[in-house]
Amino acid sequence: MFAEPVKEIEKLHKNKHTAKQKQLAEGKSVELDVSGDIFDIRATLEIGTAKEVGIDIGGEIVTYDANRKTFQDCHIKRADDKKVTMRILVDRPMLEVYADNGRACITKPRVKTGDVGTVKAFAKGGEAKLVKLEANELESIWKVNIKK
Repeated sequence: MFAEPVKEIEKLHKNKHTAKQKQLAEGKSVELDVSGDIFDIRATLEIGTAKEVGIDIGGEIVTYDANRKTFQDCHIKRADDKKVTMRILVDRPMLEVYADNGRACITKPRVKTGDVGTVKAFAKGGEAKLVKLEANELESIWKVNIKK
């Protein structure tokens, strides 16, 4: 069984930020300037020699540990040990992480809430390659009209 977000989320996309085909290493991340507190983020990374690769969403970290073969401490049977895909839905109180095209779905509360200024792809303990990073700022589905 696989898990994926509903396609209708794409109707909420407003500002799109992208980066692709960049080398990653310890201290050499790829950073996108974003604005807001709700996002649809997609990333594809080639692991290379890195021990860990991940995405930093304004201090909220999502990682894949190449040695332990785990996403956020969740072990899954992977189709490809050389490449990692992540889709991360960032809501105000929580994150939903869809790893390797839905092979794992992890929901966790956000530790750092509020507006986010950057989304970064990173590697630790070796080199990796960012194939693609896409951060879509989202419109809220809640339309609040307050009359004064």
